[in-house]
Amino acid sequence: MIIESFKIMDGYNLAGKRRIIKIIFKKYISEDDIYIMINEYIMINSRLGYKENIELVEGEEEGFIYYLTYTNNHIAKNILESLDRGERKKGIIRKLRLYKKDLWLDKVVKALICENIPFIEKNKGTLQIGYGIRGINIDERTLSRDFNGNIEELLSFVRNNKENIPIITVTGTNGKTTTTRLLHRLILEMGVTSGMSSTGGVYIGEERIKIGDTTGYFSARMVLENKKTEIAVLETARGGIIKRGLGYSESDVAIFTSLSEDHIGMAGVKDLDELARIKSLTFKALKKGGKAVIPCNEDIYKYIDKDKHKICYFSLEFNPVIKDHIKNNGEALYIKNDFITYFYGGEEHKLCDINKLDFCHRGISKSNIKNIMCSIAALKEFFSLDTICKALSHIDCNLNTNSGRQNILSIKNFKIILDYGHNREAFQEVFSIARNLKPKKVTSIIAAAGDRKDKYIIELGTIAAQYSDEIIIREQHDLRGRAKGQSAALLMQGAEIYGFNNISIIYKEEDAIIHAMKNAVDNEVIVLFTQCLDVIIPVINNYLEKEGLDKI
Repeated sequence: MIIESFKIMDGYNLAGKRRIIKIIFKKYISEDDIYIMINEYIMINSRLGYKENIELVEGEEEGFIYYLTYTNNHIAKNILESLDRGERKKGIIRKLRLYKKDLWLDKVVKALICENIPFIEKNKGTLQIGYGIRGINIDERTLSRDFNGNIEELLSFVRNNKENIPIITVTGTNGKTTTTRLLHRLILEMGVTSGMSSTGGVYIGEERIKIGDTTGYFSARMVLENKKTEIAVLETARGGIIKRGLGYSESDVAIFTSLSEDHIGMAGVKDLDELARIKSLTFKALKKGGKAVIPCNEDIYKYIDKDKHKICYFSLEFNPVIKDHIKNNGEALYIKNDFITYFYGGEEHKLCDINKLDFCHRGISKSNIKNIMCSIAALKEFFSLDTICKALSHIDCNLNTNSGRQNILSIKNFKIILDYGHNREAFQEVFSIARNLKPKKVTSIIAAAGDRKDKYIIELGTIAAQYSDEIIIREQHDLRGRAKGQSAALLMQGAEIYGFNNISIIYKEEDAIIHAMKNAVDNEVIVLFTQCLDVIIPVINNYLEKEGLDKI
């Protein structure tokens, strides 16, 4: 056996193609043996009526990686498993020809691929054509009963019933979770059922159907398979793209919220451009005429097909990039006299006063202003701007709508800001919000992911020192490869570089927040960077209960 592992990826992936098999061969296997198997895979497929080929080859420490095309996933999987067991070509062909005789699905799949109609292979006997509320389930019985076994009749029916639903994808370094959640909430506010996959879970309408960090292929599929979904909002993270590719065929809108140095050195991400290339795979899956919503960043812009896609910029400033873009009648959002302003159709449209929007804490959250802009740009494809802005005026950034992201809690005579921030951009934004609250004192409770480079962890300590009066350093439960105390020492080093020495180390997050609350002074702001609301909220509520106050 020479195959270490393989994955079937029907959505776009790092090879830049759809319907690809990623095969990792064992380290000690020679290239000659690999080529023999690959050629046999291609030849067997050819004898069965499929034209397959090699799309990409990579050499890595864990072994050679090949990306091969496939048409029928069951047959492709069977061929690879049979070849890896050492079965002879003739026997494999004979076995699969018998299998194909009864495989009605094969002809339907080929026709759908040819017509670029989205579908999901639920199992070898059932196919979902289209997504969400528009999707129809077909098996051999329904094909015979409803369409007289005629594939052309099926295709005609699908075309007439508009087999797809709107799909909005969101990626980026910071802001993708908040933007995804805001889109979901706005769509529900406008009376349409949104299906969302995001950090925190998969939601269909108000119902959470799966808990977890659901930002990958299978989570997207859960949304698209659900018959209640009218619009899909899919958060698409770097890890999910690398592991399995995209869980959909084409989107209507692709949002790229921001790009900064996070995840560098992880999972083959060498530099900022490599990170941009991975995340911009969502542009590859953007349909012709679809909209790319991006910041004014050349590293992102260069990955968009300008001839195929519309581009909408967003920025807090009316900068030269936007000026040039709107000269050519492009779309852009920016701030003008404290109003979110949307240029499209050759003229400016004044939308929302940022000082009246609770979701951006009445103008002090610059990142949430940008997240709002992204959401408006995306939803304009499906709703009127008046309807969007009215819905936006009803949404707050609290534990219910955006848990763990810029939640400001008023407790007794002090405030707590809860945020997921774990990199430079996020730290600077949250501390800026804290300072805009005009506190007497800022106490920060900070931690860092252990799998980041030393310099990025040190940097977080320096940033905290710039904004804080007191720093409490904690460590995450999952140390991500580091020994206890290593991340804390790097954070302290960063603070000391700035000349800051009012620092304490309290390793447990629960103990750190209790200490901060017990010692809070009037008009203090406590900033807690946390990933564990399920731990922290009960601790805060226990404190409130002992103080005779209402729980949050």
